[in-house]
Amino acid sequence: MGKAMKTEKIKKWFFPLSALVILLIGASVFYLTKTAGQNSAKSSAVHVLETVFSCTQQQAARFEESMQADPNTSAEVGLASGSDTGVTDFFTAQYGDLFTPDGFEQCMANRIFGRSMALSTANQCHIAATEVTVKEHSDTPGIFSYSAVLVDAGSQIRVATISGTIQMEKPQAESAAKKWLAANITATVTNEEALPQ
Repeated sequence: MGKAMKTEKIKKWFFPLSALVILLIGASVFYLTKTAGQNSAKSSAVHVLETVFSCTQQQAARFEESMQADPNTSAEVGLASGSDTGVTDFFTAQYGDLFTPDGFEQCMANRIFGRSMALSTANQCHIAATEVTVKEHSDTPGIFSYSAVLVDAGSQIRVATISGTIQMEKPQAESAAKKWLAANITATVTNEEALPQ
């Protein structure tokens, strides 16, 4: 009789507890998946910013060479228009895999890519993007405000600060690489005093 009562109690609680466990597992998987996606977008944004706003002197020299080789290039160092074929090819090789096609064109048109290269040329040093911070907009998922300090990679002396927004998207096409890509970057650069030569 006692065993029968115990069996009935176990049966009584087994299904509700099982359902609760399944519900908790499902909620955990959903939360972890959502968090992983956000973290992936955030870490990808940091990677893009560090890459685009860092520059070696060799890259800056190659950039200048591509400008001189292209008769359609804008005269200002580091500020190319979207129609400059030689410069577009140069930046495609450097950053093309980090951006959506539209995002790449917008950054070319808004002269984003040449910022660190202009600083490298002006200060005769390698530029490194450091202290990169990003914060996602609560009302617009995938868009992050950012700030970074650009320094002489050798001496770590501050050269400029930069801030703006970066929009991240994941390609929808099944054949596309399933990674977050930059769809746009805005940038405001505040230069420090020029480094001593």
